Amino acid sequence: MILEIDKNDTTDYATLREIVAERPNKKVNILIFRAEKKITKEATLGEKEKTTIKFEMDIPNIEELKDVLGRGNAKIQEEIDNLKEEIEKLKSK
Repeated sequence: MILEIDKNDTTDYATLREIVAERPNKKVNILIFRAEKKITKEATLGEKEKTTIKFEMDIPNIEELKDVLGRGNAKIQEEIDNLKEEIEKLKSK
């Protein structure tokens, strides 16, 4: 278990990541706990390779979107009206 890096406590994983990220390619002293002993080791930290993500998206014209959604609402309303008619027919039987 890693207890410290350059005398900075590594109380949780987030802290450990932060300490390591601040020291790319640097030599550090690491205090570890292993086999019931505290041991200090020197290590050289690496540097995480940076990743770039490209994201493209076509944003629809808002008026076209309103038109498409409006058509959907009309269709739903038509279905509701049809169901109401069928219910009324069933009630009258």
